[in-house]
Amino acid sequence: MPLDFAKPLQGFHDKKKSVRVHPVTGPGGFLAFVYTCMLNVDWDGAPDCYGLDRPGFPEQTGLTPWESSKRVGSLSNARRDSDWSKDWVGVYNVTKAEAIRILRHHGLIPPKSAKGADVLSKASEALLEKFWDNRTDEKIGSLENLRGDGKFPIVQISEMPTTMKRGYYVSTTGWFDRSKELWDPHCYLDASAIPYSVVPDLVGVSMGDYGLVVRNKTGARTPYVCGDSSGSKTGKSRKLGECSGAVYLAMGKENEGDFSFIVFPRSGSSTLNDPGAAERTVRTQLGLLSADDADDLANHLASDANDRFRVRTAMAQAGAPAIVIPAVDAVTSA
Repeated sequence: MPLDFAKPLQGFHDKKKSVRVHPVTGPGGFLAFVYTCMLNVDWDGAPDCYGLDRPGFPEQTGLTPWESSKRVGSLSNARRDSDWSKDWVGVYNVTKAEAIRILRHHGLIPPKSAKGADVLSKASEALLEKFWDNRTDEKIGSLENLRGDGKFPIVQISEMPTTMKRGYYVSTTGWFDRSKELWDPHCYLDASAIPYSVVPDLVGVSMGDYGLVVRNKTGARTPYVCGDSSGSKTGKSRKLGECSGAVYLAMGKENEGDFSFIVFPRSGSSTLNDPGAAERTVRTQLGLLSADDADDLANHLASDANDRFRVRTAMAQAGAPAIVIPAVDAVTSA
């Protein structure tokens, strides 16, 4: 049975243009959504994704976050809709009481006295100040989550056993490891190491589902997981191509041009931080296709002949049947 390309879905876009998404069905229960767009790179979840230098705090000095603090307004990328007036969605933030509870959880400040007021020693106050960045006088605006809620980012400090990158905030992703505490940077998908995308707003596609992305110009490829959510109520996005820095690195540090996405609905598992799971799933799904099916899919994803060949080759390397080269008669060349 040949592939069936259903009517394209409308209402999707990348950073610059509208994107047509095609539902595709095929043999053996093959089901996918395919589209071509550019990349919008996201470093959320990397332990050194976000940071802001703070005078007088050596561990918070000379930071070089992936979301560069030298670029005006870059921290706003951690706010909902990249709007500084809205809440944090990419940085873990807590109240003063919660910050104290976290430090006590790790035995870094003494427990509350059984009697009397909860008064911290000077040493404990100094550690709290280092851990809880409650600045309100920044040129870019207060670091408070929402005005009046008293929630500010926490800093990965050397005293914390969970610290991965000293001086940086704890950056979050839509997926998190439920076996770890939410203040632990190990809890989230590291965008610099795990290829992931924001969950697209497609029927049947949810957190944990897998896919393949190919750079049409070069054939660079990587399997990926739907591992982050958008700021919408559903957590899904109609802005396609939002991917982790690990995808960007796998694509040769390029985000402009055409990138072909094949995402498999209901293919997920709970092992989002296992790169091998994405590769195995993609290989299984593409293995359902015939060589002719794979040719049709590549033809659909790329309009240029050279790009089609590169996409098709990448698909074969990822698990699709090998390219079949027609036999040529030595006499007639036919």
